Amino acid sequence: MASSPHEDSAADVLIRVQGVPAGARSSFLGLLGGRELRRFSKFTLVGGLSFAVNLGVLFAGTELLGLHYILSMLLSGIVVNLLSFALNRQWTFGVTETSVGRDALRYLAANLLSMLAAMASMAVLVDLVHVQYLLANAIVALVFLLANFFMHGQWTFGRSARRREPSPRV
Repeated sequence: MASSPHEDSAADVLIRVQGVPAGARSSFLGLLGGRELRRFSKFTLVGGLSFAVNLGVLFAGTELLGLHYILSMLLSGIVVNLLSFALNRQWTFGVTETSVGRDALRYLAANLLSMLAAMASMAVLVDLVHVQYLLANAIVALVFLLANFFMHGQWTFGRSARRREPSPRV
Protein backbone atom coordinates (compact mmCIF):
# COMPACT_ATOMS: atom_id res chain seq x y z
CA MET A 1 0.00 0.00 0.00
CA ALA A 2 1.54 3.33 -1.06
CA SER A 3 1.72 6.06 1.50
CA SER A 4 0.35 9.47 0.72
CA PRO A 5 2.54 12.56 1.13
CA HIS A 6 0.20 13.70 3.92
CA GLU A 7 0.54 10.51 5.96
CA ASP A 8 2.26 10.97 9.32
CA SER A 9 5.40 9.01 10.08
CA ALA A 10 5.58 6.95 13.24
CA ALA A 11 7.89 9.60 14.70
CA ASP A 12 5.33 12.35 13.99
CA VAL A 13 2.61 10.34 15.68
CA LEU A 14 4.80 9.57 18.71
CA ILE A 15 5.80 13.21 19.04
CA ARG A 16 2.21 14.41 18.81
CA VAL A 17 1.12 11.84 21.40
CA GLN A 18 3.90 13.02 23.70
CA GLY A 19 2.85 16.67 23.22
CA VAL A 20 6.02 17.90 21.47
CA PRO A 21 5.35 21.23 19.71
CA ALA A 22 5.17 21.12 15.90
CA GLY A 23 8.30 23.28 15.56
CA ALA A 24 10.39 20.66 17.34
CA ARG A 25 9.33 17.84 15.00
CA SER A 26 11.75 18.69 12.22
CA SER A 27 14.72 18.73 14.59
CA PHE A 28 13.55 15.40 16.06
CA LEU A 29 13.30 13.76 12.65
CA GLY A 30 16.88 14.82 11.84
CA LEU A 31 18.33 13.44 15.08
CA LEU A 32 19.41 10.06 13.82
CA GLY A 33 22.46 11.19 11.87
CA GLY A 34 26.12 11.36 12.89
CA ARG A 35 26.78 12.08 16.52
CA GLU A 36 23.10 11.90 17.41
CA LEU A 37 23.05 8.31 16.20
CA ARG A 38 25.98 7.58 18.55
CA ARG A 39 24.15 9.30 21.39
CA PHE A 40 20.97 7.39 20.60
CA SER A 41 22.97 4.15 20.64
CA LYS A 42 24.41 5.01 24.06
CA PHE A 43 20.98 6.10 25.30
CA THR A 44 19.58 2.79 24.09
CA LEU A 45 22.34 0.83 25.87
CA VAL A 46 21.67 2.73 29.10
CA GLY A 47 17.99 2.09 28.51
CA GLY A 48 18.62 -1.63 28.03
CA LEU A 49 20.52 -1.86 31.29
CA SER A 50 17.85 0.21 33.02
CA PHE A 51 15.14 -1.98 31.52
CA ALA A 52 16.81 -5.12 32.90
CA VAL A 53 17.02 -3.51 36.35
CA ASN A 54 13.41 -2.34 35.94
CA LEU A 55 12.18 -5.85 35.17
CA GLY A 56 14.12 -7.27 38.11
CA VAL A 57 12.68 -4.77 40.58
CA LEU A 58 9.19 -5.02 39.05
CA PHE A 59 9.26 -8.82 39.27
CA ALA A 60 10.75 -8.87 42.78
CA GLY A 61 8.29 -6.30 44.08
CA THR A 62 5.24 -7.96 42.53
CA GLU A 63 6.09 -11.66 42.88
CA LEU A 64 8.39 -11.81 45.91
CA LEU A 65 7.10 -8.92 48.04
CA GLY A 66 3.45 -9.21 46.96
CA LEU A 67 3.13 -5.55 45.96
CA HIS A 68 0.59 -4.40 43.37
CA TYR A 69 2.30 -4.16 39.97
CA ILE A 70 1.78 -0.37 39.82
CA LEU A 71 3.51 0.08 43.20
CA SER A 72 6.32 -2.21 42.04
CA MET A 73 6.61 -0.13 38.87
CA LEU A 74 6.90 3.04 40.97
CA LEU A 75 9.67 1.47 43.07
CA SER A 76 11.53 0.29 39.96
CA GLY A 77 11.16 3.78 38.48
CA ILE A 78 13.00 5.32 41.41
CA VAL A 79 15.86 2.83 41.21
CA VAL A 80 16.14 3.09 37.44
CA ASN A 81 16.03 6.91 37.46
CA LEU A 82 19.04 7.13 39.74
CA LEU A 83 21.00 4.70 37.59
CA SER A 84 20.03 6.15 34.22
CA PHE A 85 20.56 9.78 35.30
CA ALA A 86 24.15 9.10 36.28
CA LEU A 87 24.93 7.11 33.12
CA ASN A 88 23.13 9.42 30.68
CA ARG A 89 24.52 12.62 32.14
CA GLN A 90 28.11 11.45 32.11
CA TRP A 91 28.35 8.92 29.26
CA THR A 92 25.50 9.50 26.80
CA PHE A 93 25.37 13.29 26.77
CA GLY A 94 28.82 14.01 28.27
CA VAL A 95 27.60 16.79 30.55
CA THR A 96 29.89 17.93 33.32
CA GLU A 97 29.66 21.73 33.14
CA THR A 98 26.22 22.36 34.59
CA SER A 99 24.96 21.85 38.08
CA VAL A 100 24.19 18.24 38.96
CA GLY A 101 21.22 19.51 40.96
CA ARG A 102 19.78 21.45 38.03
CA ASP A 103 20.26 18.52 35.67
CA ALA A 104 18.82 16.08 38.20
CA LEU A 105 15.69 18.21 38.70
CA ARG A 106 15.14 18.46 34.95
CA TYR A 107 15.83 14.75 34.46
CA LEU A 108 13.46 13.75 37.24
CA ALA A 109 10.73 16.15 36.05
CA ALA A 110 10.96 14.77 32.52
CA ASN A 111 11.00 11.19 33.76
CA LEU A 112 8.13 11.79 36.19
CA LEU A 113 5.98 13.00 33.32
CA SER A 114 7.08 10.03 31.23
CA MET A 115 6.55 7.60 34.11
CA LEU A 116 3.02 8.84 34.77
CA ALA A 117 2.16 8.41 31.10
CA ALA A 118 3.83 4.96 31.14
CA MET A 119 1.88 3.91 34.23
CA ALA A 120 -1.38 4.97 32.61
CA SER A 121 -0.41 3.11 29.44
CA MET A 122 0.52 0.03 31.44
CA ALA A 123 -2.76 0.11 33.37
CA VAL A 124 -4.66 0.22 30.07
CA LEU A 125 -2.64 -2.70 28.67
CA VAL A 126 -2.92 -4.84 31.82
CA ASP A 127 -6.40 -4.04 33.09
CA LEU A 128 -8.29 -3.33 29.87
CA VAL A 129 -6.43 -5.26 27.18
CA HIS A 130 -5.35 -8.06 29.57
CA VAL A 131 -1.68 -8.10 28.54
CA GLN A 132 0.58 -9.84 31.09
CA TYR A 133 2.24 -7.13 33.23
CA LEU A 134 5.88 -7.91 32.27
CA LEU A 135 5.05 -7.91 28.55
CA ALA A 136 3.04 -4.72 28.99
CA ASN A 137 6.05 -3.13 30.65
CA ALA A 138 8.26 -4.10 27.68
CA ILE A 139 5.77 -2.58 25.20
CA VAL A 140 5.55 0.64 27.20
CA ALA A 141 9.36 0.90 27.45
CA LEU A 142 9.79 0.63 23.69
CA VAL A 143 7.11 3.20 22.94
CA PHE A 144 8.68 5.77 25.25
CA LEU A 145 12.30 5.26 24.10
CA LEU A 146 12.32 7.85 21.30
CA ALA A 147 10.28 10.42 23.18
CA ASN A 148 12.57 10.21 26.20
CA PHE A 149 15.74 10.48 24.07
CA PHE A 150 14.40 13.63 22.45
CA MET A 151 13.25 15.11 25.75
CA HIS A 152 16.60 14.56 27.51
CA GLY A 153 18.72 15.51 24.51
CA GLN A 154 16.86 18.75 23.87
CA TRP A 155 15.69 19.86 27.31
CA THR A 156 17.39 18.06 30.19
CA PHE A 157 20.97 18.10 28.92
CA GLY A 158 20.54 19.94 25.61
CA ARG A 159 22.44 23.20 25.93
CA SER A 160 25.29 21.74 27.95
CA ALA A 161 25.71 18.70 25.70
CA ARG A 162 25.77 20.84 22.54
CA ARG A 163 28.48 23.13 23.98
CA ARG A 164 30.80 20.20 24.65
CA GLU A 165 30.67 18.74 21.15
CA PRO A 166 33.55 19.49 18.80
CA SER A 167 32.73 20.93 15.39
CA PRO A 168 32.46 18.31 12.66
CA ARG A 169 35.68 17.83 10.70
CA VAL A 170 35.61 18.82 7.07
